[in-house]
Amino acid sequence: MALKNKQTVGDKSEHQRTRVYREIQEKKEVIPDSVFDGSIEIRNGELLFTPPRGLGRFPLIMAGENVEIYLNGKKIETPSFINDHDTVEIKTLDTAPSVDLEISIIEDKMKAFLLVKKAFGKKYALIDCKPMQIVKVIARCVIEEEPAPIQYEDVMEALQNKGVVFGIQKDAIMKAVQDTAGEFTVEIATGLFPVESVDASIMYNFQDEDWSVSARNPYGNGKIHSVSLGEIVAIKRPPVPGKPGIDVTENPALVRMPKDVPILIKDGVELINEGTVAIATRSGKPVLEGYSKKYLSVRPVYIVEGDVNLTVGNIKFKGDVIVKGSVYDGFSIEASGSIRVLGDVLHAALYANGDIVVNKKAISSRLQAGGLAVPYKWIYKMLTQLLNRLENLLAAMKLLKAQRAFTTGDLKENGEGQLVKLLIDYKFRDIPPLIYELIEIVLKEENQGLIVDLVQITQHLSQKLCNLGPLRIQHQNEIELLIQELQESLNIVDGLVVNAANIAVSYLQNSVAQANGDIIITGKASIISQLHAEGKIVINSGVVRGGHLSAREGIKVMELGSNKDGEVNISLLDNCVLEAAIAYPGIVIRHATDIKVVQEHQRYLRAQVSKGHLIVENANEY
Repeated sequence: MALKNKQTVGDKSEHQRTRVYREIQEKKEVIPDSVFDGSIEIRNGELLFTPPRGLGRFPLIMAGENVEIYLNGKKIETPSFINDHDTVEIKTLDTAPSVDLEISIIEDKMKAFLLVKKAFGKKYALIDCKPMQIVKVIARCVIEEEPAPIQYEDVMEALQNKGVVFGIQKDAIMKAVQDTAGEFTVEIATGLFPVESVDASIMYNFQDEDWSVSARNPYGNGKIHSVSLGEIVAIKRPPVPGKPGIDVTENPALVRMPKDVPILIKDGVELINEGTVAIATRSGKPVLEGYSKKYLSVRPVYIVEGDVNLTVGNIKFKGDVIVKGSVYDGFSIEASGSIRVLGDVLHAALYANGDIVVNKKAISSRLQAGGLAVPYKWIYKMLTQLLNRLENLLAAMKLLKAQRAFTTGDLKENGEGQLVKLLIDYKFRDIPPLIYELIEIVLKEENQGLIVDLVQITQHLSQKLCNLGPLRIQHQNEIELLIQELQESLNIVDGLVVNAANIAVSYLQNSVAQANGDIIITGKASIISQLHAEGKIVINSGVVRGGHLSAREGIKVMELGSNKDGEVNISLLDNCVLEAAIAYPGIVIRHATDIKVVQEHQRYLRAQVSKGHLIVENANEY
């Protein structure tokens, strides 16, 4: 709207308006003009402007709710001065009624939803405002207009524009058409869902959580599990292919192929019915062993009805050994499986690849569970790394040889060893150090019965890929043979890595216990003994008096040390955490070169390794 000036409204002629102005000017010369600020008034939707007089201030105008103000054609965002030469236009922000239909497709195009948003139309009118020097123009809603109802055809057109043509639910559309809510969502198309494939699975008839030795179940409920000749030990449920579906855009919804899993077996087990049923070929204890793959076998079980003494002698058995009595002075038991002694172990030695369980005391004895499982696990990881690196090395050789700019004349004449050496020196520098580390582990364990094949593969790797060995390579086939050897060795080691072997014993005195899993003291105490666990050491209700405890995953003790007995040494490996409900002075805690000692009696002691540093609460440095 244009400005209306109170001084110029009416029917006076130009001459009259000029005369009035002159009369005012003449009066000013005689009588000083009064000072009046200019003002703005909103009346009946119109803006009325009164200019200032004398040294009065020009009025300010600003936009409030539901309006926009344009001063001389430009929208103003901040309070602005106006004078009688300005053009001011005020627009109310009227809105038309609207209905917005939005189609969304989700869940792999198996469902389509309609989102409806309705908005009433609104018309605004300016609110009157008395004359003021600063005015904020505001409009209020005076009319609301209801939006038009949804049309069935509009929904179908929206679906078609989105490509939804299958599984349309007409009843849902009709319900949406009749819905009076301002905003809502409704499912209006559903595809035909595919039937998912079912992977093959293996049910082991002997599996039971109660079988395993753990801190929660140290004796496996005391049961001796076994199967008889011809008994079914595992059944394979074959894979079931799924059925494809159809999505709302009428495209097929494909399903993945099901995974097939074979029953892997070792000694004492035979497969029948096309590999879907495993039966025991001998009586014994069924077990699952292996690292990345699980192999089913039935170990023979040797049961000693009484004690191991002069009458029985030393025992060396390929399978599990169960002693219903005690093991006495100077005798030993070696088992490729597990060992369970229902009585005591006194001045004796037990060696098992599996778990060792002693229901009563072990005094002046040695208990070792896990055998070569620990070195085999490290060897498996290193063989896997080397296999991956050699496969990448071979791929890099093939890629370079395929390049036109790469000269192959020298390779034909002098062999491809130069290329291998070049790649190892610049891109695969980690291969020789990995080989040296593997050799170190293999040589260390060679005298402990490590398989001969591992010694041979380390020799081949060293001869071909370390020092000047690569220069003697004539063709990439030699790398391919090394890869084949690594894969075969990996398969062998995978079957030799047994599950973590644990030790459970009620009372330990002046003894050594070593496990590649956990060590659990179920009874009163560990007295002046050496405990070394690759897993945890758990002594929930007992005490530790003297000796040495070493673990990788955790040590939890009820009472640690005493006022009278010798000091207790604790070694925390990796990120191990020590917790003791009661701790006495004199406890020495180590991690690598960090050594700390507990000086005062404590109700709760906690020590941990964090970022390679030993942290002991309330302990002084040694």
